Amino acid sequence: MHRLFLAALAFLLLAAACGGSGDGAPTATSEPSPTPSPTAQAAGATPSPTRPPRAATPPPPSPNEPLYIALGDSLSYGVSASNRFTTAFVPLVHASLPSGTGLLNLGHSGDDSEEIVDHGHLDEAIGEISRRNGDSDPGNDVVLV
Repeated sequence: MHRLFLAALAFLLLAAACGGSGDGAPTATSEPSPTPSPTAQAAGATPSPTRPPRAATPPPPSPNEPLYIALGDSLSYGVSASNRFTTAFVPLVHASLPSGTGLLNLGHSGDDSEEIVDHGHLDEAIGEISRRNGDSDPGNDVVLV
């Protein structure tokens, strides 16, 4: 458990050295809805060709499959990606992992290293790692953080 904490702390320090977002980036609730308004639907409007429709929120990961946990700020969350669920770096890394690997994205727009700890994201990640890697099923281990 001590090594796990040190590894998580090293990750947070690396993230801080690369720069926390602290940029006031918009959150998911401030993004425009991908669904056209009823007036636009009646007129036969389609979503803008420069912005692909947003994918649905990914399902929660299965407790029986390997897992990739992402921690971080707006970059992990997917701010500025054309589609945060498919073209941001976290889903691209996830897509490169073996089929059947789940994803738990704990990225939160605007968080810095201290807030990752204060908001409970690090505790959630450590809890998931402890549950999965501490049981007798190696097939459900956390394989990447």
